[in-house]
Amino acid sequence: VSDELEMCKKINKVLIIKRTISGEGCGFAALDMSLHPVLEYHSGSKPVIDFDRFICTLWEQSELFRYKLDDVTIRILPGKYGFVLQRNPKRLTHRRIPHEMNLLQQPFNPEVFNFNKIDSKEVLFNVRRHTDGKVEDHRVIINVSPINYGHCLLIPHPHLCLPQVITEDSLELCMELISMSQKRGFCIVANSLLAYASVNHLHYHFLYIDQPLLAQTIDAKPIINLHNKGHCYELTESPMPGFGFQMSSISSARDCARIVFSVIDVLLQENIPHNILMIRGSPFSNPNDSPVTRIIVTPKLPAIGKSN
Repeated sequence: VSDELEMCKKINKVLIIKRTISGEGCGFAALDMSLHPVLEYHSGSKPVIDFDRFICTLWEQSELFRYKLDDVTIRILPGKYGFVLQRNPKRLTHRRIPHEMNLLQQPFNPEVFNFNKIDSKEVLFNVRRHTDGKVEDHRVIINVSPINYGHCLLIPHPHLCLPQVITEDSLELCMELISMSQKRGFCIVANSLLAYASVNHLHYHFLYIDQPLLAQTIDAKPIINLHNKGHCYELTESPMPGFGFQMSSISSARDCARIVFSVIDVLLQENIPHNILMIRGSPFSNPNDSPVTRIIVTPKLPAIGKSN
């Protein structure tokens, strides 16, 4: 497995370099800023826009969902954790057939479904980000099989056709975007391969969750100060092991992304699948202080095969 993993890493690096130069070979359609709305901003600062209304208005206008959210029931389970349980039968029967995943770092395959093969009407808007003297373009699309209201997907650097392997710069992008939301229940989620990602094309989920989640208040203890930029916390009361991080403002997104990726990189090197959740919550160890963005990273046992 280790030999296959190293080979996949080398293949991915070669393919990314090739696509960066040519912009071809993976079905990418160039971003036409005249076809879709654009959220444009400079890294480290917020645009003058109602972020949540912007997303939700565009989401409500889409007509390409595979089903309506008219058969969804939600329960909060009794007990100390208050788990939120959702019944959404249409997602099970109407979603795209998941890819079969056998490695944590599989090369991107342009022959199978990826987010460059979608109908152009599935694109909600483009994100144009000015950072370090360059301009980046990203896409936000609807999830045609939504979990709940407002469910959409962020595709970082779609022209690079990146596999579903978390990168430091995409973490920074997500941390900046979540800082633009005024909704406490807005969250960003990523699943690695072998941890229930169903498409091997780098993407993050945007979700609005009305119910309070354990991740917003669960306590944690600091275990190390990484790069002297912030702490990595160990979740002490969670039903599953995990690590916690926190970000106070959009201006600290870069430092926080560097800290979080330090842990993600170890998981990748050790071939450990993982999930990531970003959500507004109380600060670790100081629950009465002003809310922060919490980043929760949970290692997982590998789920080989198709994600259901």
